[in-house]
Amino acid sequence: MSKKIILSIILLTAIVLSFNCVFAENMAQDAANTVNDSIDKTQNTMNNAGNAIKDAGNSAMNAVNSTVNGAMNTVNELTQDRNTSNTDNNNMNMAGTNDNANYTTTRTSAEGTILGMNSTAWTWLIMGAVAIAIVALIWYYAMQTSDHGYDDE
Repeated sequence: MSKKIILSIILLTAIVLSFNCVFAENMAQDAANTVNDSIDKTQNTMNNAGNAIKDAGNSAMNAVNSTVNGAMNTVNELTQDRNTSNTDNNNMNMAGTNDNANYTTTRTSAEGTILGMNSTAWTWLIMGAVAIAIVALIWYYAMQTSDHGYDDE
């Protein structure tokens, strides 16, 4: 009986080892394809993110550039206006008249203030008062005692 069992085991092992079909090879190939696809998607995502950052940087740089150019143009215009104004005023003063043709009230207008403080100063003053009030309330609450010596008899 033991000879039959040993012979059956050897025959079964020979049959199993005689087939040349490997299932793991297909799974390994699928895993490799999945990893390659994942790497490609990650690479595309990183490229897109890099392009987005580059575009944002270019937009910011263009905005700063146009702001600086606008400020330079404004300074140039003001300088030209001042030079023209001085020339006109000198010519008028030489003629004995001065009509202040280039004078505008916006040049001398002050920011609206209350009691001599602007809105930023008032904001900080109110925030300081609120902070002091909060600290005082916390201090008052912390100093209260919770035991009153009541007898529960």
